[in-house]
Amino acid sequence: MRAIRFQGPDQLVPTHLPQPSPGPGEVLLRVIVAGVCQTDVHIVQGHFPVHPPRVLGHEFSGEVIAKGSGVSNLKVGQAVGVNPATFCGECVYCRRGQPQQCQRFRCLGNTEDGGWAEYTLIRADQAVPLGPLRPEQAVWLEPLSCVVHALEPFPNSEGKIALIIGAGPMGLLTLQTLRNYGAGLVAVVDPNPGKLERASRLGAEPALVVERAGDTPAVDAALGAAAPLGFDLTIDTTGKSTSIARAVRWTGRVGSIVLFGVSDSADRLALSTGQIFDKELTIRAAAGSTPNSFAEAVHLMQTGDFDTDALVWRTVGLGEVPGVVSALMQPGEKGKVLVYPGEA
Repeated sequence: MRAIRFQGPDQLVPTHLPQPSPGPGEVLLRVIVAGVCQTDVHIVQGHFPVHPPRVLGHEFSGEVIAKGSGVSNLKVGQAVGVNPATFCGECVYCRRGQPQQCQRFRCLGNTEDGGWAEYTLIRADQAVPLGPLRPEQAVWLEPLSCVVHALEPFPNSEGKIALIIGAGPMGLLTLQTLRNYGAGLVAVVDPNPGKLERASRLGAEPALVVERAGDTPAVDAALGAAAPLGFDLTIDTTGKSTSIARAVRWTGRVGSIVLFGVSDSADRLALSTGQIFDKELTIRAAAGSTPNSFAEAVHLMQTGDFDTDALVWRTVGLGEVPGVVSALMQPGEKGKVLVYPGEA
């Protein structure tokens, strides 16, 4: 079978691998469509410790084409989504109800081969019946589960005023999630006007161009007009220290800031501790997902109002993956890339 394999930093190699066979409790999927996540880009850049060689791709859906022994809940020919993450349930963090920090965490496309291949193995209990979802929508279940985890302390967002920093795919997925949760107003800021046009179409108000660095008096004034008392909730999807410092300024009293972007480990924050104290701000980070947030993501995607097609930048075949990952490393107006392994 054809696959794209991570061989080390900045090395994505098209290759041919033996088609795997399912063991007990496993199913073999023909991958229908897979996503390219910004996390995948960070892995290729060497920012995440994924041990090569590895077939990446933790966002995908597929068709069951073979079953191992003991699998009775799935049928050959059935299309499914995939929960890529598994947790041990026994370590101190799992026992505390914090499985996202599991000490024996496993994940397809990370510790196991994932979806950037024509075929891949999964455990049967990782398969998600699609219900009303198309395979392309099922690709978003894992990213949405991360958004749900980030927003877990704020499930009742009705009437809240929120700000999202960054209008990439995760920022726009967060925008749609907050609107499904009943937020009263969701503003979005980003340096790229094209991304903000997409944010506006998805309901952002206002959607403002902000410079990557330096003072932002015009944006400060516009955000102040939209939220005179500051924002109840600010979600940073960029991971940039500059954006996080701005979040402290833009968030209102007794407000919350969620750090939801992958940061460079060498980056350092310069925050106004006085503002944090005076405003009584809560700052939390959110990394990954949990079994509960994934289950909620499935329910939300199946019953909510999401336009995932609007978040797609390009669709490619397997052979185009190395080039498109390189393109995603560069700034500019981009979105989600969907990979169809059945195509050339």
